[in-house]
Amino acid sequence: MNKILVVILLSSVLLTSCWDERILEDLALITVITADLSDEGNIILGASYPEFSKGSNEAEAIIANKAWTTAEGIYKLSRLTDKLVIGGQAQVLLIGQELARQGISNILDTLQRNVEISSNLYICITEGKANDFLTKAFDDKPIDGFYISQLVRKQERINELPATSLSKFTNDFFSIRTDPILPYLILKDKEFEAARTGIFVDDKFVDSISTDETQLLIMLRNDGTSSQFTLNVNPDKNEYATISFVDSFTTVNVFREGERLKFDVNLKMTADLIEYEARKIIHNEQTFNEIGKKFENHLQKVANEVIARLQREYGSDPIGLGEYARPFYNSDMELNKWREDFKASEINISVDLKIERDGDFE
Repeated sequence: MNKILVVILLSSVLLTSCWDERILEDLALITVITADLSDEGNIILGASYPEFSKGSNEAEAIIANKAWTTAEGIYKLSRLTDKLVIGGQAQVLLIGQELARQGISNILDTLQRNVEISSNLYICITEGKANDFLTKAFDDKPIDGFYISQLVRKQERINELPATSLSKFTNDFFSIRTDPILPYLILKDKEFEAARTGIFVDDKFVDSISTDETQLLIMLRNDGTSSQFTLNVNPDKNEYATISFVDSFTTVNVFREGERLKFDVNLKMTADLIEYEARKIIHNEQTFNEIGKKFENHLQKVANEVIARLQREYGSDPIGLGEYARPFYNSDMELNKWREDFKASEINISVDLKIERDGDFE
């Protein structure tokens, strides 16, 4: 079992009562909550908690039941175990994509009103059923929310995933000017991969985008600077180069042309060239600059394509361009009006990339 979990659990017990070696055996300390759509159209709510009982062969116990509401599902979980169910240690909420497509605001609202559940609870969308990530994954390691949250947090640190908490999603949802995004987990060979980002319109999951697209999306939102990017700069010879981003900053100019809004978005970045297979030729300044231009053109193309697709197909605004359009609307701007205007707007994204020579390439 995760060492951090043990420390937290023991600290909680020691601070609240005299030590009793049997008390942990009586508790179901939930670390993962799952939510799926059943065939009947109601919710399948599940949970995972560490198994402390002596003689148990399982490191984690999994319980699940069907319910018509989230509150009912949480209440009914206690019927599935002889232990006292505690939700205060829940680290991650996994929501199956089928349920997420129908909207998740009711689920999140119920959890936010539950005084036991932390507002820092991470939320992730899963490919297929969320409960499969508990029942099929991790043959060689315990299932626990601390492992999943650490994985998501690590991907957040290198800006390949948005680590979105319950409070963050709720804030974006209630804002009519930014659509939420969530990590999208994929189950592979009894392991899961945090490799994509779930795109939303209001509280409904509509699509997912790749890691490369996510890196650009996060920088366009000014939520951080990605770690690195690899590109085949010479497809004829299959030569790859890798840059490490140093910093980034996005500016947005908005103006109206007739009835149409126009957004000029500029993403300015600096990066170091840290690896190139044909490094012997880049001592030539012209060649070095050409490599930088190839990265710049590629990143600009990817950024424009993904934002245009999300805008035209779904009317999703994950960058938060509605925030920049605020001066063109009354304070009580209606969501439907903004959606209509946004889908018809023109968005032009330019990328300015400056690549510095790393010491190895001087």
